[in-house]
Amino acid sequence: MWIFLARFILRNRAALLVVLLLATGFMAWQAAQVRMSYDGNRLIPENDPDLKVYQDFQRTFGIDGNVMVVGVQTNDLFEIEFFNEWVKVTERVKQLPLTANAISIGNIPYLQKNEIARKFEFLPVVSHLPQNQDDINEVRNQLLNNRLYAGVLLNAETNTTLMAVTFDANVLNTEDRIEAVRSVTRIMDAFAVQNDVQVHYSGLPYIRTVFSTKVADELKLFSVLAVLVTAVVLFLFFRSFYAVVFPVLVVIIGAVWAMGLIHLFGFKITILSGLIPALIVVIGVPNCVYLLNKYHDEYRKHSNKVKALSRIVERIGIATLITNTTTAIGFGVFALTDSVILKEFGIVVATSIMLVFVASIILIPAVFAYLPSPERQQLRHLDNVRVAGLVSMLERIITHHRNAIYAVVVLLSLVAGLGASQLKALSYIVDDLPHKDKVYTDLRFFEEHFTGVMPFEILIDTGRRGGAQSASQLAKAEEVQRLFSDRAEFAQPLSVVQLVKGANQAYFGGDSSFFRLPNSQERNFVLPYLLRTRGEGSNKALNALTDSARQVIRISLNMADVGTLEMRRIFDEVKPEVAKVMEGTNNQVQYTGTSLIFLKGNTYLINSLVSSLGLAFALISIIMALLFRSWKVIVISIVPNLFPLLVTAGVMGYLGVALKPSTVLIFSIAFGIAIDDSIHFLTKYRQELMRHSWDIPKTVVVALRETGPSMIYTSIILFFGFIIFGASSFGGTVALGLMTSGTLLVAMLSNLLLLPALILSFDRRDKIRQQKLESTQAHG
Repeated sequence: MWIFLARFILRNRAALLVVLLLATGFMAWQAAQVRMSYDGNRLIPENDPDLKVYQDFQRTFGIDGNVMVVGVQTNDLFEIEFFNEWVKVTERVKQLPLTANAISIGNIPYLQKNEIARKFEFLPVVSHLPQNQDDINEVRNQLLNNRLYAGVLLNAETNTTLMAVTFDANVLNTEDRIEAVRSVTRIMDAFAVQNDVQVHYSGLPYIRTVFSTKVADELKLFSVLAVLVTAVVLFLFFRSFYAVVFPVLVVIIGAVWAMGLIHLFGFKITILSGLIPALIVVIGVPNCVYLLNKYHDEYRKHSNKVKALSRIVERIGIATLITNTTTAIGFGVFALTDSVILKEFGIVVATSIMLVFVASIILIPAVFAYLPSPERQQLRHLDNVRVAGLVSMLERIITHHRNAIYAVVVLLSLVAGLGASQLKALSYIVDDLPHKDKVYTDLRFFEEHFTGVMPFEILIDTGRRGGAQSASQLAKAEEVQRLFSDRAEFAQPLSVVQLVKGANQAYFGGDSSFFRLPNSQERNFVLPYLLRTRGEGSNKALNALTDSARQVIRISLNMADVGTLEMRRIFDEVKPEVAKVMEGTNNQVQYTGTSLIFLKGNTYLINSLVSSLGLAFALISIIMALLFRSWKVIVISIVPNLFPLLVTAGVMGYLGVALKPSTVLIFSIAFGIAIDDSIHFLTKYRQELMRHSWDIPKTVVVALRETGPSMIYTSIILFFGFIIFGASSFGGTVALGLMTSGTLLVAMLSNLLLLPALILSFDRRDKIRQQKLESTQAHG
């Protein structure tokens, strides 16, 4: 088959190159149409019960993660000049075409008792711009006295206030979100300069916009860096213009095809798929290195270019196909998960890897058939003294010091195992950003002054229409919300309970001591006022805090970005207390919100990655069994590639690097790539075994000498290819790059030392067993 394929490629090289060119042009057209994804809830499978609760919540109350917050801290907050400017800028932000609303202390409504109409009215705290400091002081006193908004928009102790800017769903889930957020920041940045104050931004719309913008920028950056780094390393190895240009051309074609596939499959760019072009560039290069090394080696033997090009397809075509298949499996197993974002990532990467194999197996022989034969200086890399010396040293270690190899592996495994036992699965909403990044520091600003800005929702279903207005149910809801709001991680709630308490305060002349649920006597006075209260403000408030049947009570809180472990601990502590409150009722309590769904999505993603890694092990083992038909080969090939993963897990444990989606991805990527070296070595070993009359020690040395340099070259290229991710703005991507680079270096040493050592040890054990058998038969 491979002989036929080699002849077919060389005879039809012109037509095949034209087909490649046309296919790349089509994929480039597709890639030009790819768009960013702005949907933040694609980590969890559609049938997940928590996601269904969240979707039901959205259908009833609308989206919750639609608030961008703008904060300032200044001693001039209630000085007339600054306060009036704050009122004006709030109105300007509110009038922006992509903004749904903007609320601050400059336009916040409050409940006012209308004794003539015997109802409550929602009136603005600031009905007109204050004219003097007395007006400002009156507004300040009213804000401080109104406990409905205590700690929500104003922290009087630290002279800090915030503006809550809301956007509609049709803005947040499209590219318009970027302009919507930027239009707010432009106005507020100008306000900051004009008033000599620092402005802070946060909220999920802002965080997600920054994330998606960074992803788009880094996609371009890493694609360019990957190509440049690859080109430089290839030139250092081969010292040949052709050996740089055409491998780079292959991986550029692969990257273009990968981007085209994203659009062709109907996908969009996410934080994961933004890594794909650079990954394809890095992963695709080893194909070209092995092909070029074999071409140069064959040409040096007989100086026949056509024969040499034919041999690279015949001799290592199968090994290259298998290595690409195993690498594709390492990513392709993600497609078997229920996570949409992970499924898309796996499908695109796995398909792209196989397409890069096709491009390389066609383009390298076809193009080099047109180029002049290699000159002597272009073959010098085959006699690289340093590489040859390193391979010779490895030969001596494998031949004479196998026990030392095993001792080092066992010792490192024990140390690494201890470190791996310290690994924890922990993720935050913004933990991928450096702690000096403005998004991170601004989030901590809001957590310091307002506890947090991450939305958290509690839904209490009373089980009957109008139940949300029942005094007993309101009392139960108040107990539940107090269990959360009394904790340091949660801000003050917004709920129908707070609204009724505010109404009670308003009825009794704004006396803050009456900010509580009305007692049985007070209800006779307050409830008639509430029932008569109609209008835009009251309807909006009630619709936002209860469903249309007034059956469900919504308690809306903001919380700090506490991470998955702390969130789990909070739930373990609070849920039993909530159950006690609800004893004797038919109420159902549900917890949801963007924060909860996001953190659960990360947890689900980690679990999916771990299970996918196990599946990849199994599938690759099956391929090895089918290829070599020996359980020994499975052990010999898998063990040297599990060892680097254990070392990496140990290093992560000792350094305190948490398991999160970006770091768990390290193991799948590294295993899928590292196993390639084992396959190349074992394939060459099997090919040479018959030529050397089943002399295993000699065959191992021959296989090491031929594949060793290519393994070293490709590992170094992969090392520098992944190290570029260290320039990322995302901590997870930095960890992915650094840890994967280190893992692949350890994998290289493992495949150059442990793999041959295991082959020789198995051979020695078989010989001893055979000698004992022959001795027994002789004495019998």
